[in-house]
Amino acid sequence: MSTYESKTDAKDLFVGSDLSERYAKYRPKLPVQHVKTIVELLGRRPEVWLDVGCGPGTSTQQIIGHADKIVGIDVSETQVAVANKTTIHPSLSFAQGSGEKLPAEDCSVDVITAVQAAHYFDLPAFFKEVDRVLKPGGIVGLASINTPKCLDSTSMNTASSTCIKNVIAQYGLPDKVKLLEDNYKNLEVPYPTR
Repeated sequence: MSTYESKTDAKDLFVGSDLSERYAKYRPKLPVQHVKTIVELLGRRPEVWLDVGCGPGTSTQQIIGHADKIVGIDVSETQVAVANKTTIHPSLSFAQGSGEKLPAEDCSVDVITAVQAAHYFDLPAFFKEVDRVLKPGGIVGLASINTPKCLDSTSMNTASSTCIKNVIAQYGLPDKVKLLEDNYKNLEVPYPTR
């Protein structure tokens, strides 16, 4: 097992419509400024943008208006069902799939993002797929959103951090906890960073 492989399949972590609907309420969103920065770095309006590990589509919604075609991809059937139910836009669709087997043709995608999801991927397999589907000059953006902090409650912050670590660790993902805690600073990416 490599550093980035886990004993548990990520699709087993977010099942059930109740959980998916609650997750839709509380999942962190990708700031719109990040979306604008990605478009600026690309230097043109993206034709196709994949948001991998999209969950209920919370961050995928932030991309509306910035690409011609947006596809949110998640391994969880219930997450995709919630995304399809809560977000309707002509440029946006959601599909069940994984970062390790992206549902896209070779050299067909301008931008690939994964918000608060890359720590669940088998990263070598994900990057192999990125190499396959990304157009030359395309952009890959992996974002980890900081856990919100209570300004006046150290005990609440500790409890929140401990809860996240314990939930991820119980699925045999301790190396993933470290990636998330570090906001992906130590994530090994086989591409030049900007």
